[in-house]
Amino acid sequence: MVVGKSYADYHAPEQITSKLGLDGKVRFLDYVPDFELPYYYQSAAALVLLSYHEGFGFPVLEAMASGTPVVASRCTSLPEVVGEAGILVPPDEPKRAAEAMLEVVSPGSVRDRYIEKGEERARTFTWARCASLTYQVYAEALKN
Repeated sequence: MVVGKSYADYHAPEQITSKLGLDGKVRFLDYVPDFELPYYYQSAAALVLLSYHEGFGFPVLEAMASGTPVVASRCTSLPEVVGEAGILVPPDEPKRAAEAMLEVVSPGSVRDRYIEKGEERARTFTWARCASLTYQVYAEALKN
């Protein structure tokens, strides 16, 4: 399942899906309301986000909080959000991404470890902590 806003002039995912004979096996959802996202995360075998541009990485954080293992790009903000709780790969190396996906979807201790680490990591990203750290930055700036 591919979830996310589609772009008017960008149809590569759908074209690749069709070319590989995966029509009917891959579902494209354009927009999912926030209240439905936990269902999709918890139903997924993994979240794969091979983005070249990512502001913060809420999808990986939400997936980890939902107990879903993560494979993400080793660029932008994603390494900081994922840490050691998921597998980071170069977004332009599909073979490595495929290997990582197989690793996190295969039943067993590796998958379980990523789920556990992800849930633990997600608990460190709270709005209270964000506010406290932001306050500390302002307080330090005012002191100087």
